[in-house]
Amino acid sequence: MISIVQAPSPAPIETVRSRSSAPVLWGVAVLALSALFLGYDIGMRPIVLWDESRVVSNALEMSWSGFSLITSYGFKPDLWNTKPPLLIWLIAGCVRLFGPSEWVVRTPSLLAALGTTAMVMGFSWRLSHSRFVTLCAPILLVLSPGFFGAHAGQSADYEMLLCLFTTAYLLLLFKLLHQTRPKPGLVLLCGLLVAGACLTKGVAGVMPGVGVALYVVVRGRWPRLFRTPWYALSGLLVAALVGGFYVLRERAAPGYWSGVMTYELGGRYLHGMKSHVEPPYFYLETIFASLALGPLLLALLAAPWLRLPKMRSIAFLTYGGWVGATMLSVFSLSQTKIFWYMVPIYPILAIMLAILCDRALRLLKLSRAGPLDSRQLVVSVATALLAASSVWTKSVALPPVEDLPQGRYGEVFAELNKAGIHWVRAIDGGVVNDDDLIDYTPQLHLYALAWGGRGMHVKLGGSGDLAALGRGEVVVTCDPQYLVAVRGLGAPLTRVKDCAAATRSHG
Repeated sequence: MISIVQAPSPAPIETVRSRSSAPVLWGVAVLALSALFLGYDIGMRPIVLWDESRVVSNALEMSWSGFSLITSYGFKPDLWNTKPPLLIWLIAGCVRLFGPSEWVVRTPSLLAALGTTAMVMGFSWRLSHSRFVTLCAPILLVLSPGFFGAHAGQSADYEMLLCLFTTAYLLLLFKLLHQTRPKPGLVLLCGLLVAGACLTKGVAGVMPGVGVALYVVVRGRWPRLFRTPWYALSGLLVAALVGGFYVLRERAAPGYWSGVMTYELGGRYLHGMKSHVEPPYFYLETIFASLALGPLLLALLAAPWLRLPKMRSIAFLTYGGWVGATMLSVFSLSQTKIFWYMVPIYPILAIMLAILCDRALRLLKLSRAGPLDSRQLVVSVATALLAASSVWTKSVALPPVEDLPQGRYGEVFAELNKAGIHWVRAIDGGVVNDDDLIDYTPQLHLYALAWGGRGMHVKLGGSGDLAALGRGEVVVTCDPQYLVAVRGLGAPLTRVKDCAAATRSHG
């Protein structure tokens, strides 16, 4: 890993024209626009198949059966989705408060995305005291498809809550590691944040921290970890909370640890999943495509040959470089490569990009051209183009990507319920998957649970149930292989695209 600059300790803060307070109004405006952009459509899109539907199914069952260490699917211990239950608890709590709906189950992820954005903004100001960096970093983050897109800001999946915790402890560690006497409370808080990341998505919670460990060793800061007992106590706190959960969870329902080994640790890392085998450069390509202005990160390769000032923001380029490069290397060695695994690193990269853009604009020494400052013109045009591209991606490009007919069961049930039909049988043969799950229908399962909470009785069945249907029974399917058979039963009861509902009028 190339070192950019030897950071002094304590490092000076950049000299800026104004040392007034951060531009609060601009910051509030950026957060408000971010909330609008990230959240305007979270209730409009159906729950997608991978892996949002499984998470929501777990949460809906927990909201019915009560909070527990054990997550369930089909009201049996879930040994396939073996992630710890922190996100499931949050979603289940929201469902208890507001009832089951798309916007409710996605609210924890939306709040985590906004919290991450606010942290990036606040940290950027404390790091640089540059208004440009302070506003540029959160804008680049929010306008990154990898942050607002599938499995991230618009999804009830694990990545955004994980991103909140990992970003928090990475930014806090940058501060602590550059202090000779860090405050004990902050060190312990860092431990709690690491534990929160692990209780969200298991071992993925510590992956960004591997780069920090290498940074500490290479930069010669490791002796500081032993000059105070608080780092060791923080590590013990993480071990107690995370290790305690795994021990108690295995005791509550034996077999859980075996599932963790198969689906989280060595199994997928060493052997891979059939549909997620990608070339070694996959994650680098993903970052360039999914992070706003991602290709500009290549400018870091030239940094060691530039005479950059010894500032904290420049030191952060080294820190973030170690974190990003290590995470990229670890995941690139995995036999299973999935694009959303990179989500936790986007906030760090967005701050780095903002610093690089700031230095580039300073080096170019753009001057005033008439009534408009050239720098402001470049920034305004670039921001407008990024915003337009992101809006198009969010509203046009992303919706069809995971649009499966099985995601429309909720629309069908809503239509039938409005028509006064409250007893239905749903026929679906399940979706193809890499883990040989038989009759796997998580989207149907979750919408049956959701509408069951509203008084509708949905009986689930497979192809064999078609022959056993009683006369007058209402049958629903969004499985393409059964559309013709269901439509042949009687008059159609739904207008939902690629779905069928009918009452058996004969036989």
